[in-house]
Order: sequence, then C-alpha cells, then structure tokens
Amino acid sequence: MLVTAAGRRKWLGRLLALDLSVLLVLGLWLIAQAIPSTEAVRLRNALTYGGTIEAADLRWAPGNAPPSFLFQGKQLPPALAEAVSQLDFSQVSDNWTRSQVVARHLQGYIKDKGPVMAGLEQTYRKVVTEGEGYCGDYARLFSAMAQAAGIPVRQWSFSFDGYGGHGHIFNEVWDEHSRRWLAIDVYNNYLYVDAQSGNPLSALEFRAALRGERSPAVLRLLAPGIRPGFEIPEKATDYYRRGANEWYLQWGSDVVGTDQNPWVKSTDKLSRHLGQLMAIVAGVQPTLRIIATPESADKIAALERLHKQLIVALPTFAMLLLVALALGIAWRKASAEKAESASDDSSALRIAIVGPLPPPSGGMANQCRQLVRLLRDEGLIVELVQTNAAYQPSWVGGVPVLRAFFRLIPYLLALWRASTRNQLFHIFANSGWAWHLFAAPAVAMAHLRGIPVIVNYRGGNADPFLASAPGYVLRMLRGVSAVVTPSGFLRDVFAKYGISATIISNIIDLTRFKRRKPGIENNAPHLIVARNFEEIYDIPMAIRAFSSVCKRFPEARMTLAGTGPERNACERLATDLGIRDRIHFAGRIDNDRIPELYANADIAINPSTVDNMPISILEAYASGVPVVTTDVGGIPYIAEHEKTALLVPARNPDAMANAILLLLDTPALAETLIANGLHEAETYAWPVVRECWTGLYRQLLTRQLSAAKEMA
Repeated sequence: MLVTAAGRRKWLGRLLALDLSVLLVLGLWLIAQAIPSTEAVRLRNALTYGGTIEAADLRWAPGNAPPSFLFQGKQLPPALAEAVSQLDFSQVSDNWTRSQVVARHLQGYIKDKGPVMAGLEQTYRKVVTEGEGYCGDYARLFSAMAQAAGIPVRQWSFSFDGYGGHGHIFNEVWDEHSRRWLAIDVYNNYLYVDAQSGNPLSALEFRAALRGERSPAVLRLLAPGIRPGFEIPEKATDYYRRGANEWYLQWGSDVVGTDQNPWVKSTDKLSRHLGQLMAIVAGVQPTLRIIATPESADKIAALERLHKQLIVALPTFAMLLLVALALGIAWRKASAEKAESASDDSSALRIAIVGPLPPPSGGMANQCRQLVRLLRDEGLIVELVQTNAAYQPSWVGGVPVLRAFFRLIPYLLALWRASTRNQLFHIFANSGWAWHLFAAPAVAMAHLRGIPVIVNYRGGNADPFLASAPGYVLRMLRGVSAVVTPSGFLRDVFAKYGISATIISNIIDLTRFKRRKPGIENNAPHLIVARNFEEIYDIPMAIRAFSSVCKRFPEARMTLAGTGPERNACERLATDLGIRDRIHFAGRIDNDRIPELYANADIAINPSTVDNMPISILEAYASGVPVVTTDVGGIPYIAEHEKTALLVPARNPDAMANAILLLLDTPALAETLIANGLHEAETYAWPVVRECWTGLYRQLLTRQLSAAKEMA
C-alpha cells in the first residue's frame, strides 16, 4: 500500500505541477493585460463590451428605457443614506436643480488627492474625511445619491486611448420639465451649455458640438467658488474634444446593487479590480455600449478581439484552477497515506526555511542566515528558499515590472521543489508588500502540498499592517500551523486580531561577542549607532543628542554604521552642528565585523521611532556595552529602564543626551546596565532558542502524523 500511495503521490504531483505551470502562464498573460492600471480598465471594458449603438437610440426617457437598462433598485448603505437625508431640497422641486444640490455636497470635499477605488461606503468616507477621489469615484457616488433622491441618472465615459483608463467619467440626469437628459460633470465642476441660448445640454448634444455637428457649446461652472477641473476653460474644451470619438454609456446605473452584491463586497476588500471582475462574473456589472465613429473603428475592433480572447481565457483559467484544487486534494490524501510511515525522530527533520539573506544586512536577513547555519550544525536537514535571490540575468534588476516576474517565477518553482522534499515550512514574514509577494505564496504552497507551516512574523509595523490589510491576510494567519513572534510586543499585537502567537526569541550567538574592557571611557567616549539611515530610525535624533554630549566631552566620537536614503541629510546636519569631524559614517558593516564595532564602543544608541526587537540592542548586551534607547514598540519588552538600559522618549534628543551624560557621569550605573545586559543576553543564546524551535517542529510533525493516521 505504501508503494502504491507513493507512486500515486508522484504522478499526482506531476500532473499538479503541469496544471499549475499552465495556470501560471495564463495568469501571467492576464496580469500583463492589466498592467498598468489603465490597462485594467481596458480589460474590464473588453469583458463588459456590449456592442455599438447609434446616438439616436439613446434619447429615450427613463419610463421608456430598454428593459436591459437597470436603474438603481436598492437602498443606499447607511452612511450615504444619512448624507442624502440631510441634504436641503426644501427650496427646489425639479430633478435638475435637486441634482445640483447633490453635486455641490460632494464637491465641497474635493482636494485632488487621487483615486479611492473602493466600495461606496469606503469611497464616501474617504471623500468626506480625506478629500480623496477622482472622477469615477465622484460619478458613482453622485449616481447612487441622486437616484436615492428620486432622480434618474445615466453614467457616461470617454477615453483617449482606445477605451482604456485614460479618459473621464461624468453623469447625466433626467429633467422632467424639459423632458431631456442634461449632462453634469461633478468632478470637473462643469455644466455643458449651448453657446447661443445658454441652455444646458445633454451628453449627446455636447458630444455633437465637440465634433462640429451642431452649434458650439461652452463650459459653465456648476458650483462657483469651487475649483474647476481646469483653470483655463479652453484647455478643458480641448480635453473633452480629444475624447469625442470614444464615448460610451454604462448600460445600467444600479451602482448600489452592484456594490452590495455579496460576492463583490467580499472581493472588493482584496482589490477593486478583483471586485469588478467578480461583478462581471456575478452578472451585476453593467455592459457598455459604444457610440461608433469612423475614427474609432480600429479601436473598437481591437476591443472586440480582446473581448473574444478573454471569453476563452477566463473560463479556461477557472477550469484549470478547479483541476488544480482537485489534484491538490488527491495529492494531499496520497501524502497522508505515505506519512503513516514517517518517523518523528528529530534527526530525520527536514525543514524548508523561507526568508532573505544579506545583502542587504538587516535583522531578519541576519537571523535567517544564522538560524539556517545553526540548525544544520545540529544535524537537521535544512533547505533555504531565498526570498531576495539575485536576479538572473542581472540586468533584469534594472527593469521595473519585468524584474518582478523574473524573481517571482523562480521563487514559486523553488517553493514547489522545497514542498516536495521537506516536512515543514518555516517562513520569515514581514509587513507590507513583503507579506503579499513572499510570505503569502509560501503559505499557500504549504497548504496546497499539505505540510505544516510556521509563520515567523517580524517587524514593528505589524499593527497598522494588520489593521488595514485585505481580509485574506488575517484568514491566512489564522489558518497556519503556528504563528511565532520574537517578542511579547508582537504577540500582544496579534492577540488584538484574535491570532494566538508563540514567542521564540531572536538568536544571539554569544561566541561571536566578547565583553569590551571594563568600564567606559570618560574622557573620549565612543558612541555607536547600528541602524540604517531610514526615517523610522531617526538618526538625526542621535546626531543632535551627540552634539549636546560634545559640549561636555569635546573628544567624544560617534560611529554611524549603516546606509540608506537619509545619509546625505544626516551628513549635512552634522556639518551644520559643527561636529562632522567627530562622526564616522562607516557605511554598511559586514555582519562578521559587527562584534568588532561593539568591542570598541562605550555606549550603544538606538533612536528608532518604530521597532519590534532590535538585534542591535541584544548585540550590545552580549558585548557588555550599555544601551540608551527610545521606548517605542517592542523595546520595553526587552529593555527595562535603569536595569538593562536607559529608555527615553522618541524624537527627544535632549532626553537622549541627558541619558548618555548620566552614564558617563555615573560609572556604577553603567556597570549595572552592563552586568544585567550580559545576563539578559543569555536568554537569547542558541542552546535556549534551539530547544524552542526543535520542540515546535516535533510538535507540529507529530500532530500531522496523528491527523494522517486518522484520515487513513
């Protein structure tokens, strides 16, 4: 039975690899069609393309609208409903004037801060609190709110690039008195009026004027006192005229119905473009009807070709995805049968560690390299899947977008191979894009292959990241075998989001660090900062504090070990303060030479504004160097004021300078910090941390073996 299960597992794995390879190629083709974001709009337009239509066929009244054109039929979300209820319509009765009340309400918040691209409630919140939003956001909000006030609305668009994302979106409302549609451009703050009579025009009439098919039109401010989209009206007219040959109408204005669809709401949290795709799949995204012109014939033909390609590609992609899921389930079942004979002996442990290596040097990269080396020294079989491997060929690294594919594809292949050879994934994870690009694919691969996965999460920005991350991030973290953090600080952050985390400390190899000479140098003290020149580490604070120290100790010197975008500014600051000759900008120091840096230091300074568990503090402890640090993030979890370090507020150079001077003036306090720091460093030594990791590995593999036996 074992041989049969192993053989079945092998062939299922090959079929799954083939299916995933085709899926990856097709997925990359789809992604390529959607990059940049303007192309994603073209992709959506191609998917929803509903054919061409004559302008004369669009002059129907709302009561005579084609059955396929849906006006809004659902109630507004609470925030928008409340906003509409507070609008003052008491002095107006006709649709046209009422629509301008809605428009001016929205225009009061415009600050040109860029697109929101989210659901209606979040879009409205961003508009009224941040002034964010672009034409599409305001057109959707206006459409929803105006219809809630009983005003029929249509939504028009035009483009300059063959129905892609370069263009504009505006609305049209039905005026029951004149029995005509009238155009209203909320975002640009314009009405389109006849140059002779001054009467407002419909979208079709304005388009005809732009194309020279009727008397000229001019632009009039919708809301005086609010900035128009263009300061010079002539430029605005030229802008509209550029798109006159590529106008199209959204065939339906039920924006609330689309927004409130449960499938759309769930995917909108991940990506607005994904939400729009789900709206198309669910059948709630309106099609678009293009007004054909001779000038746009070739562009319409290209859109039709893309439409046909997508009709084939997307169902194929979905089918391959389902096949991959079925093969993955079958593969996992075969793997479970094979796992019955697996041994839980620690000498047989095979671990795939997924993480970065230096360069560049950094806490996570150094910890990853160190853990791989130490586990191998213990006799474990450890395979490293490097998340920051060098680009092959090297010139690809200078080509944006392309380089992402050249790193992603080899990375995914390396994950696949590692998942076939190892019993467990240990993933070094961080916040932001590092999570989405590296950690998430590794977790998904481990789940697909049916092996336990540990997320070893690091980084002081975990709280804001988890608070704003797409919903899949929390679901993925709750579904892994174990979440491990190096500090109580991060453990408490994860607890806020209902995620249980285990603490396993960072590793300090005490054999590398030797205590410097007893005491500290009182006449010419040497201060060091081992952090990069990045905004969150606030190196200027350390420089300003050192400037104050120099007034008492003119022979003092400081070494700044690191690189980063803020270095030039820091050098200028040191020059302005007259202490440039007292500071050595050492650049990046190789990890092998770090012990030498501490061996020649009297005080280690950490001025960071965001932090979790700085390795530099632990290395200072191990080297017998007293520490002055800010008290941000997780630092109070590893440093106790006046016991192992002196803690000061962030962005307070005077407090830091006073703490440094206190150490220099009080040798007994410095010796207390040194002794306690050396003792604290022992808790991060490899013999202690080793038992934590190997114990967790055994526990997870034993749990998997038990689950496999139950399945059998």
